[in-house]
Amino acid sequence: MIQGTPEDIIQQSIDSIEIEPELLTLERIEDTIRSTKQLRDDKIEALFAKNTQLQQLVNNYTNEINLLNRISDYNYEIIQGLSAFKDYNVSEINKDENIFRVLNKKSIELDNLKVSIAKTLNDLESSLSSLKLSKSSLGIELDEIKEKVVSLFNNPFERRENDDLLDQDSHILKINLYRNLGVRIENFDTQENENDRVLVFNKETNLTSVLKVDDKYSDFFISNYIWDTITS
Repeated sequence: MIQGTPEDIIQQSIDSIEIEPELLTLERIEDTIRSTKQLRDDKIEALFAKNTQLQQLVNNYTNEINLLNRISDYNYEIIQGLSAFKDYNVSEINKDENIFRVLNKKSIELDNLKVSIAKTLNDLESSLSSLKLSKSSLGIELDEIKEKVVSLFNNPFERRENDDLLDQDSHILKINLYRNLGVRIENFDTQENENDRVLVFNKETNLTSVLKVDDKYSDFFISNYIWDTITS
């Protein structure tokens, strides 16, 4: 038991304390903290360096992607050539625009063009069918008129019901009369762009004259030509 005055007791207690081990422990703790801090700083520096490297790599890839997205002169000519059609308006190509956005826009325009062409083709097919029906109807009417003309030539003085062909043109009587006098009409339905021809045979001169029938010739002119040729 420690005896003495309080001051002596305190001094004896202080003297009995060994601080060397504690100091060594504190030094080891400080060394550990210092080493840990250095490792942390080195790790942070390495991470910053890696981050800078990755950021530079990202920037490089971004620039390359931007270059790929841009429309070069070569790509411009190709897109312009593939999307240009006569009599069809297409949007202008902006070289500063993203190429994939432009391609998507052109794809939509081509789809719209396909729909328009399909509609036009359908309309043309409908018109063609209508024209074929009209051609068939006109062919039937033409055959009926030809039959009337042949019948009229063969029986010029026979009156028929609803025979408006004779009423419409009195010169047909002359032509029928000329036929009996040696006039023959040749039809060239089988030859494209070939008009009918009127062959007039003059018995006195033993000569045959040919008149190519043209739309500009009236029936009156044709009748007079035939008459003049026969009587000359």
